[in-house]
Amino acid sequence: MSQSYDVIVIGGGPAGSTAASYMAMKGHSVLVIERETFPRYRLGESLLPSTNPVLEELGVLDKMEDAGFPHKTGGTFVWGKDTDPWSVIFAENPFLPASYGFHVERSIFDDILLERSRELGVEIVQPATATSVISEEGRVVGVTYKCGDEVHEARARFVVDCSGPAAFVGKKVTTRSYDDRMRQLAIYTYFRDVVGEPESQEGHVIVIATKKGWFWYIPMNSKELGEASVGFVTGQEFNAEVAEKGMEQFFQEQLAETLREQLGAKGALD
Repeated sequence: MSQSYDVIVIGGGPAGSTAASYMAMKGHSVLVIERETFPRYRLGESLLPSTNPVLEELGVLDKMEDAGFPHKTGGTFVWGKDTDPWSVIFAENPFLPASYGFHVERSIFDDILLERSRELGVEIVQPATATSVISEEGRVVGVTYKCGDEVHEARARFVVDCSGPAAFVGKKVTTRSYDDRMRQLAIYTYFRDVVGEPESQEGHVIVIATKKGWFWYIPMNSKELGEASVGFVTGQEFNAEVAEKGMEQFFQEQLAETLREQLGAKGALD
């Protein structure tokens, strides 16, 4: 039996739940197909102030504050020809809609957004896996999906692909090409017992360019993960070195070298 909606959204992450909520607020019937059960882990913890008006429109800004997510007040960078750090302070930019964003724990953040979609009347099936695209006269008009042992068919005026890198619809109906310069590797972990930034940089994301890539530092407040997310992004030209040493050793070597260069912190490494 085929189900009928105005909009079908593939993927219940931030993009999918946001699209679904906006459509529901406009009075449209919406189905979200999400393959995992929330809450679930995802990387990507830092939001810009430009997201705050969206969160307010969705009716979840208070929930963001209640969740205790740290405020993102700016960014500090070591990038370019000058090796001295330089900072961006959101409160000093009159063109931004807010003076801060949020550093979020994705398992909690994504769940807040998806539950808000449910409150707005969106039908959510999870865990469920989209299995095929239904096309008629060159246009996508629906999908089939599997929930448990049952296969369902759903049709809609519009199908929105928010499945992220999986690109469920995109891979089936378009030809995708990749920019080799963007085929990079991110190695990341979380730290506890972190000595935070100085007061002038409290709440800042920190980005440091190195010879072999760049580091991020994102302050967090997570009982599960820790107090800081730290990751290193490197290019394909170092794949052989990563394979030889292993990701953990490669990461630790880059971290140690960066600390020595930027902080003169050999003692702290011990």
